[in-house]
Amino acid sequence: MEVALSLWIEDRNQKRMPLSGPMVREKAKRLYAHFKEPDGSFSGECTDGGFQASEGWFNKFKVRQSLHNIKIIGEAASADTAAAGRYPEEFVNLVADGEYKPEQVFNADETALFWKRMPNKTFISKAKSLLLDLRQQRIELHCCYVLMHLEIVSLSH
Repeated sequence: MEVALSLWIEDRNQKRMPLSGPMVREKAKRLYAHFKEPDGSFSGECTDGGFQASEGWFNKFKVRQSLHNIKIIGEAASADTAAAGRYPEEFVNLVADGEYKPEQVFNADETALFWKRMPNKTFISKAKSLLLDLRQQRIELHCCYVLMHLEIVSLSH
């Protein structure tokens, strides 16, 4: 059952589909029911007939399969925190060296509306690095402003 579950997780990762803990646990219960013998016994490692895909079982499964949880949506999913920590000092020097006026300095940010409810984290093997492309599942709002005044707003999808 765990081999089949691992293959299912790998398949979902290759299709770039995020997984949550409850989704994996539910799939484990369904696989258990599928592999259960007609007489009620199970041909895998679980022989007690009362498999619940508990949180404890799931935590041990993650360790056995070397799975970890990564954030795939939000600022931390793509942020380079080391570069962000250095940027304020670099920015002050850039503005001073370039003799920029305050009205020439813009700040921009984006926000996204996901029209499908998707998990914001997923489980992948520690040996793999995977970034999921969910751009087709959202509408983005880009805002750019100078000082306190909103200057540019654009929508894309």
